[in-house]
Amino acid sequence: MVIFIPNTLGEILQLNVLLFALFVFSYSIYVDRRKLKATKRMEEQVQRINGILDKDKVE
Repeated sequence: MVIFIPNTLGEILQLNVLLFALFVFSYSIYVDRRKLKATKRMEEQVQRINGILDKDKVE
């Protein structure tokens, strides 16, 4: 296993930029998954409300 030890300031900055890009990428995936869950939850609530309204129309 190779362990990369940054020596120069340029290598340190490169590593920081790489880690920051990785963080932004993983956070965007996390946000997308949360939005998807919220959307599914809202769709379920809308279906539940529509079901209640349909029952009221029948009666």
